[in-house]
Amino acid sequence: MSKKVFNSSEDALKHYKELTEYRFKAILQERGVFIETILSDDKETLKQKEEIISKVLSESRTMHRYRYAFRSEYDFDLLNSEYDQTRFYFTFEDYLKKTLEKIRERINYLEQTDKVESIKELVGALPENETKDKLKNEIHQLELKKAELEAFKIDERERLSNQIELGKHKVEMFEMKTNLFLKFLDRESVASIIGSILLFLMGVCLLVMMFLQKEPIKIVESAFLLILGYFFGHSKKQ
Repeated sequence: MSKKVFNSSEDALKHYKELTEYRFKAILQERGVFIETILSDDKETLKQKEEIISKVLSESRTMHRYRYAFRSEYDFDLLNSEYDQTRFYFTFEDYLKKTLEKIRERINYLEQTDKVESIKELVGALPENETKDKLKNEIHQLELKKAELEAFKIDERERLSNQIELGKHKVEMFEMKTNLFLKFLDRESVASIIGSILLFLMGVCLLVMMFLQKEPIKIVESAFLLILGYFFGHSKKQ
């Protein structure tokens, strides 16, 4: 099967997030929970969904079963990436927790709306006067502001969620590179690494002097032979 190609890790993350969310939504639909209708559901329906999702979260076998990992070694290639290896990890458990948070926020929003409606009814029962008109206007302005904040909260949560996912991915890649470097250090002593660098620099220095037909500096020549001898002896021991 051919690997998918993406311009960046952000594009790959978006694709695989949408893919896994589609699968997770299908699993919830089998349980009678439809995510698409959260914003139009009434409080009772939302509380039923909250109860079902909480129950699914307690099923450890289900949580372990639905985990998806996508790796650049097997699943996709990136045209522009600073990392040799890239991977994304999605779990049903994380998706359920985020969905549960959205449902609870929506329930809270509807409860606050009910309180506002109660206040509007009380204001409506007041006699017609200037004070009543001011109160009605204030309530209307508060409703508009509340709706604006709710829309902003949804957009901001989605943006932060994507940033967190991408941040986790970058941290994982940094850890992988760090571990590879530490494993290299475990195999090679610090003296060997420094010696290799010095050997290379001295070798370049001697070659330059040879091409310039100049007598090599004795201390550089001696140090070069000394380090070279160390590496021959070290390789024989291994």
